Amino acid sequence: MKTRKYAMLLLMICGVSLSSARAERNGGYEYGGAAFGSFIADSLTRGKAGAPKDFYDWMNREYAKTGMKFRGRGEDTIERMLESSRAESAASRDAGKKTELEMETAAYLHKMVKKTIPRFSLDRGFEFHNVLKYGERQCFLQSVLIAAMLQKIGADAGVVMVFRNIAGQYSNNGHAAVLLKLANGRDIIVDASEPAPFARHTGVFARTAGYKFLFPAYEKGKDTITGYGEPGGGKRYGAAGVRALDYDFLNSQFWYYRGEREPGGLLSPSPGKAGLEKARRALATSVKLCPENPLAVYMLGRAELALGDKRSAQNTLGKAVALYTRFGWAPPGPKAYLKEAGK
Repeated sequence: MKTRKYAMLLLMICGVSLSSARAERNGGYEYGGAAFGSFIADSLTRGKAGAPKDFYDWMNREYAKTGMKFRGRGEDTIERMLESSRAESAASRDAGKKTELEMETAAYLHKMVKKTIPRFSLDRGFEFHNVLKYGERQCFLQSVLIAAMLQKIGADAGVVMVFRNIAGQYSNNGHAAVLLKLANGRDIIVDASEPAPFARHTGVFARTAGYKFLFPAYEKGKDTITGYGEPGGGKRYGAAGVRALDYDFLNSQFWYYRGEREPGGLLSPSPGKAGLEKARRALATSVKLCPENPLAVYMLGRAELALGDKRSAQNTLGKAVALYTRFGWAPPGPKAYLKEAGK
């Protein structure tokens, strides 16, 4: 609670009201805005690394060092670069030209973010404070960052989790990427973990009326998506019927990574009670922020089981199995751990 209050105080100091922060969360989290600032403030407070302004200043310093110029325009800050693109997009009434600008900007950001934040770290790269401390990023943070920058130019962009990759290999929402909904009615996936900007991932966790595991349908010979289908030959959706994940899920996912990567926790080579307790608390926060984040619920159940609390683990893992089933795809892990918990 103290962390949240301090994060909100930092936003107010930066001239952003709480009401505008709530309003923006319902509509997006553009770069420099209140909702994106709350992601940063929460992380920096935890890492004792300053305020959101320190993050933006760091980004602009490192951006300047890259020497990158979008379309050769020469803006000296990320904000000015994005604002110029926003003005250009707003002035155009041609969906084709808007689409070209969106794709060109996405390809530029795919490269720029990697050059500005050069190191990739699974263990620490999900925290904004580790961007400042170590110049580190990972798939989720870089996706939130690119989506926020695309929102800043007026594009409809957000984050999805990937459960089946380009090669058709499954994971339990083990990767994150950007879903960019183009002005021409098509979708495209932007993935800074890949050498090329646009990735043809074959399974994403996104939203329809609620959260859903979906298989994208690509235009023949192109990276653009025309629609989506549910696993098992279920319902099909046009591109317009699918949205990226919402603010609450993203906020939950940051806490999920804090629990997953806790030293001495579930993924540690030498788990210990103290590390597992910290992991459990972080995962419980993740679930509280978004009770329908299936991976967070599942891993909370695993933490409870590892701590010997079988009754809680049975309840939590049962909820995880139900969520995966409702969302259309059930990986083997939750059922296996539910069985281990004695149910």
